[in-house]
Amino acid sequence: MPMLDLYRAAGIFAHEFPIRHVVERIEKLNPAWIHPMHGGSFRQDMFPKYATALCENEFAYPGILLGREIAKVAPM
Repeated sequence: MPMLDLYRAAGIFAHEFPIRHVVERIEKLNPAWIHPMHGGSFRQDMFPKYATALCENEFAYPGILLGREIAKVAPM
């Protein structure tokens, strides 16, 4: 996950909870296509893998920006 590590180090990810909440809402809608961000799209049959990746991996901002701690991380 080098891209996620880069994003996390740069501090561009927020807390994981709101993202996981949206994943649950999308799952209930059962859309034919999913259009996340950055121009990527995928069909419904790939959504379980996408949801699993977001729900089982840490990706949130850890309170470190460019290698330096700048704030305490909010508890989950």
